[in-house]
Amino acid sequence: MADDIMIEDIEILQEFIAESLEHLDTAEPLLIKLEESPKDDETLNAVFRLVHSIKGSAGFLGLKTIQSLSHKMEGVLDDLRKGKKEVDSNIIDIIFATVDILKQLIENLKGENRTDGFDNEEDLEKFNSLLERIKVVRGETPAKTPLMPPPAKEPESGDKEQKTASFESLKGSKEMLDLFIVEAAEHIDNIERNLLEIDKDPGSAELINDLFRSFHSIKGSACYVNKVTTSKFSHTVENLLNTFRSNKRPVTKEALELLFEA
Repeated sequence: MADDIMIEDIEILQEFIAESLEHLDTAEPLLIKLEESPKDDETLNAVFRLVHSIKGSAGFLGLKTIQSLSHKMEGVLDDLRKGKKEVDSNIIDIIFATVDILKQLIENLKGENRTDGFDNEEDLEKFNSLLERIKVVRGETPAKTPLMPPPAKEPESGDKEQKTASFESLKGSKEMLDLFIVEAAEHIDNIERNLLEIDKDPGSAELINDLFRSFHSIKGSACYVNKVTTSKFSHTVENLLNTFRSNKRPVTKEALELLFEA
């Protein structure tokens, strides 16, 4: 199935593409590390947060295929976090396969039609096969029918106009605002936890990068639901964190207090 996403603000879409591909690139070496150290909860949680961020952003943009696949990957990772499953080569292989398909879906957004899906049977079969593997590894009953229908015909121009109107009607709606509030609250909880950890280890590049990603996600989502003040404020904090990431200034007690106030 291939859904053409009619997103008027191309800048928001481009930011999602860049950020999500960066998250997936970051996840790959972490997965290798996790396979070598299956009990490394910090690495597991880091991968979970990256996938969770992609899922949330995809949801805001109406990218249902990316959101759904991210959610399923998040489920596998959550099973590992809760001890329902143990890290093994099969699970790591499934997660890597999911990363590859997510990259493909996100790269497809760069095309002229900004497709959230697949345009050929081969890619579709790989996708449905992966979903079946995820079901099996999570102990769910495999589906008897394809989880995604075959590629659809190109929609008529009138259908595209209707899809555009439908998408735009969600922008700034109460439903989207409620989603933003939930996601932002989760990011803020994560920010507070990381700040407490940074207080113990001010030189941790991983914690600083995680802080940056959280504020970056809030900034982009706030912009999308027309919360300009929140977006601008998050951008200001993001700039401060960038000075830490580039080692232009050290993380001091005063800076941490400022971040807690933010």
